[in-house]
Amino acid sequence: MEIKIRNLSKTTLAGLDDLAKNKGVSRESYVRTLLENFVRTQNVTGEVNDLNEVLNHALTVIENNTVAFNKINRQLKTRKDINL
Repeated sequence: MEIKIRNLSKTTLAGLDDLAKNKGVSRESYVRTLLENFVRTQNVTGEVNDLNEVLNHALTVIENNTVAFNKINRQLKTRKDINL
């Protein structure tokens, strides 16, 4: 697949050329890798956000269960004290 980017400034092109040269690759190869890495990072970021949402939900469930457990535990202790 081919992509063209028009109207980049000379400064931007020179910067890309310098970065590519420092990596020992062509401008085309450098920009391809840059774009691939950007897309991959965006996908990972989306997955991390999804996992954070699941984690927050799980924490809420655990907190609610802890409250319920403590309430039942207090009731059981009260009943045990009454039966003694």
